[in-house]
Amino acid sequence: DFNLNTPHVNHCLVSFLSLLETLDMQEMLYQFSVLCIFQTVLNTRDCYKDPKYKELLKFSTRVVRQFFDRLVPSEEQLHYNLPAVPEGDSEESSQIAAENAQSVKGRQAAA
Repeated sequence: DFNLNTPHVNHCLVSFLSLLETLDMQEMLYQFSVLCIFQTVLNTRDCYKDPKYKELLKFSTRVVRQFFDRLVPSEEQLHYNLPAVPEGDSEESSQIAAENAQSVKGRQAAA
């Protein structure tokens, strides 16, 4: 329970977990149990008022944002994997264009 820890213990925990980011192992922070702790930190009003939680709050916010940034693809990523539409007015090109549009709409609805 982070609110029972001393500020020094919370600082050491954040420093250790930050090391995972430095080593490009931040995916370990995306475990459900760890994200639940971050959610508790972010939902605790006292964290926003008390300066001893500032470092923990900033770290929790950053990790959760990075998690959702990775979870939701960018517009560029949505269009990257779509098949090319052949030139001309053929029925095949119209069908591929319609499938591409449907695929993008489905991905956007899921996000």
